[in-house]
Amino acid sequence: MSKFHELFVYKNGELYHRDMSYKWKEIAGHKIQSGYYTVSVNGKNIRRHRVIWEMHHGNIPDGLVIDHINGVRGDDRIENLQVVTRSENHALGVYALYASNKSGVNGVRWYKPYSKWLASFSYKGKCIFVGYFENTHDAAKAIATKRAEVGAPESRRAKQ
Repeated sequence: MSKFHELFVYKNGELYHRDMSYKWKEIAGHKIQSGYYTVSVNGKNIRRHRVIWEMHHGNIPDGLVIDHINGVRGDDRIENLQVVTRSENHALGVYALYASNKSGVNGVRWYKPYSKWLASFSYKGKCIFVGYFENTHDAAKAIATKRAEVGAPESRRAKQ
């Protein structure tokens, strides 16, 4: 943790290089294809949100990951970060909706063979089937109810 404080300064939601060999006030990190930002520490690329979290809260406990609350991978403001389990992160929709998703709801997709909307989600390593629906509204409502019933966190992600 202290190593990050030696290398970077966090200010107003951004991470800056502390090393004077960089341009004055140069923002640390570069965006990678996944939408996350990485910074280089001793020749190793580390995701910027992890550095920011550790600068504020210390080491990330084993088995936990950092979640972007609003689902925007490049928004590394400390107030937008939280520590969660991998399972929770997946259930919250860590992966943005696929471009082909027509419903705008995680877990709801068009099922062509039945010409209906299929609702399902994964929780604790199991696929939970909710049902087939005539419209996305009913499917979204049913999936939210089932998530609450089994204790799974509700997805915060939607098509952006």
